[in-house]
Amino acid sequence: MNACGTNGTNEANSYGTGPVTVSSNTVDFNTLYTEVLEPNCVHCHGSSFSSESFILNYVTPGDPSSSTLYTDVASGRMPLNGPVLSADRINLVADYINALSGSGN
Repeated sequence: MNACGTNGTNEANSYGTGPVTVSSNTVDFNTLYTEVLEPNCVHCHGSSFSSESFILNYVTPGDPSSSTLYTDVASGRMPLNGPVLSADRINLVADYINALSGSGN
């Protein structure tokens, strides 16, 4: 069995390291899923991470610093055994959480 965050050759995958190609004004769950969750989380956490209602258990709308999803990726705790997410992807998580408050900030 492969360790989480590896590509089967014991090398970390490169997902989540390139530039994000969306504006922070357009961050919705589909963007979060495509850019962050699917390539970095689903292989360990399973398909539950494809559900926005599940992800909402790990966020405080409008407050990334109080949201487990954000603090885990920003601290490098997640993805476990994988490369640290790029700053663009960490910011995307924060933008998504902020967008949930309706303020966009």
